[in-house]
Amino acid sequence: MTKTAPPLWHCLLSAGILIAVFFMFLQSLFLSPLEEIDLAREERKNSQMLVERYAAIASMRDTLEAQKLVVIEQAKQQQNYLQGATEALAAAGLQAKIIPVAQTNGANIRRVQVLKQKEAEHGFQKVGLRVVVLGKLKAIQATVHALETYQPLLFIENIEIVNRQGGNPSNKVGRKRSDPDLQVQFDLFGYLAPMNDQEKEAS
Repeated sequence: MTKTAPPLWHCLLSAGILIAVFFMFLQSLFLSPLEEIDLAREERKNSQMLVERYAAIASMRDTLEAQKLVVIEQAKQQQNYLQGATEALAAAGLQAKIIPVAQTNGANIRRVQVLKQKEAEHGFQKVGLRVVVLGKLKAIQATVHALETYQPLLFIENIEIVNRQGGNPSNKVGRKRSDPDLQVQFDLFGYLAPMNDQEKEAS
């Protein structure tokens, strides 16, 4: 029996399949590693950018921390000064603050007079009140201590003490009074915060 040759189209189809398989093999052999290399390069580039970003943030940390400390220190210093756009407003605000301080410690503010300051001291505007306080000795002591440790910083000068029992510290039976009624007058001072350049220009 004689064998017949396969049709031409069958041979061409087989050859085409072999060529396709061969190209797929080449693609898997060369193109896939190239794609992996490109992907690795992209990941390395992204990682490098991320590292540089974190390094930049880390380098700014000390600067930001220093700036934060400056802001905190400025806030603390600001608390040491009286608040108010003018001396009169600061004096009114100070008067409103000291009345409850005296009452809390058992004393009473009898009179408050604003002391006019002619000029600033070392660049700071001084704000003063002349205060008359009534109360027992312990209440006066507690009030004075509270004012001396107050925020903003306050200073007491020119204290005058008058015994409300006519200058006699003894009671009717001759025993020494441990907590006499007193009238105390003193000058109370604080300072306005120094103005910045913009505030100076506006004033």
